[in-house]
Amino acid sequence: MNLLDWTVPVTLGILALGLLFACLRLIKGPASADRVVALDLIAILVLAFALVFAIRDLKSVFLDLGLVVAILAFAATVALARFLQERTNDPR
Repeated sequence: MNLLDWTVPVTLGILALGLLFACLRLIKGPASADRVVALDLIAILVLAFALVFAIRDLKSVFLDLGLVVAILAFAATVALARFLQERTNDPR
């Protein structure tokens, strides 16, 4: 039995559990900042899923997907942080 035969399913299970908790925080989150952090965590977990699938299937297309997800997650986090900052600095 190969090492990847049991580590990949265990890793996918742990990532799925983390994704479930992050989705709960996204829905429940008492503040907007909590929701932004949860959304960023979901993007990181999707990236981790893509990387595990790339290792499991030995296909580089999942690495490309991971790169796109990472870039979009970074841009979305910066945009949401700027939006929250402008909203809290609003003099109205």
